[in-house]
Amino acid sequence: MKDAAMKQRYGIANTQVVPLPLFPIRGELDQWLYAELHQLLETLDELMQSYYLDAATKVLTEFVDKLSNRYVRRSRRRFWSGGMDSDKYG
Repeated sequence: MKDAAMKQRYGIANTQVVPLPLFPIRGELDQWLYAELHQLLETLDELMQSYYLDAATKVLTEFVDKLSNRYVRRSRRRFWSGGMDSDKYG
């Protein structure tokens, strides 16, 4: 969705859209995370448009749980390794 269309649709002043990284996403866990994030955003948009805020909150909480329990724990060694090798870029 374009910046102007999003501001008009949601009526939010001073909204900024943060672009996704321009480098290729190579890591299997990174690809999984982006797929989960994409699904989360679609689901949240649908639920919030329908005013199912309790369900939207549950979906968001489940995503944060997956993020901390799966992604961060399984990527810990990669994040802590020395230097900035290509694996840290995705």
